[in-house]
Amino acid sequence: RDLGAVTRWRSGEYLVALPGQTLDAAKHQLELLLKASELRQFVVGESLTVSLQFAVGLTLVHSDEVTMEAALRQCQRSLN
Repeated sequence: RDLGAVTRWRSGEYLVALPGQTLDAAKHQLELLLKASELRQFVVGESLTVSLQFAVGLTLVHSDEVTMEAALRQCQRSLN
């Protein structure tokens, strides 16, 4: 559908925007993304192993006229 976006939101956090998607379709897309992210642990340097943990939240913006900034504010309210 419309052009989506993936962008860094804050340190270690990313925003995936899927305009024109239903909540169920967006949930399905994010589940596929998480399944494809098989990298959970990796070695940094000679002796340090880093583990990744994924957490996902969804929010639905009900209007085509909502700006990305307003959508980000809605996400932030949902996290608090």
